[in-house]
Amino acid sequence: MKRDYWVAESGDCTENELAAVTAKVPDCRYCMALYPDRFVCRKWSAGSVPEDCSSLLELRIFGDNRELWIHRSALGAAFSWRIADDCFLNEAVKAESSAFMRNPKLYRMETMQLLDIDKTVDFDSSSLYGGKRLRTTVGGDYELPVSDEDAVILVSYLEFGDDGMANVSDFRLKGFGYLKVGG
Repeated sequence: MKRDYWVAESGDCTENELAAVTAKVPDCRYCMALYPDRFVCRKWSAGSVPEDCSSLLELRIFGDNRELWIHRSALGAAFSWRIADDCFLNEAVKAESSAFMRNPKLYRMETMQLLDIDKTVDFDSSSLYGGKRLRTTVGGDYELPVSDEDAVILVSYLEFGDDGMANVSDFRLKGFGYLKVGG
């Protein structure tokens, strides 16, 4: 079985090459950037570069069909990146001899994960990035490019070992949604 059918493209880059890499996903809507001291999640503008690239550890630019994931293990190190693309996946598996592998619905799983939101807190001011300021149930503040959504949508790609056991080989962010809880 070929691994990573969902990976349309991957490589390495420096901080100076980030703009060229982020230009590869002009149709994505959101980005999430992780720094040593914070994370930022906002709406994505095609062609933009994240602020403070020198302290950036991870960047996910995502939308309905694909995600660009840029990451590095330490500040100053080069970045590695990959584009997970469901349209690419659907085309790539057409030539597979296995009926199982030709059907991504059997190993591509979409889930919604409930966000930690203290619904008793209501911030009066808008966020810095045009979204919504939120607080976790233990008091940490964060911002998301949402209105009332309460969940993040994840796409997981499964692989199966020789023993037949499935494991999540990779995942990507897709967007935000509503998860009806309790009724």
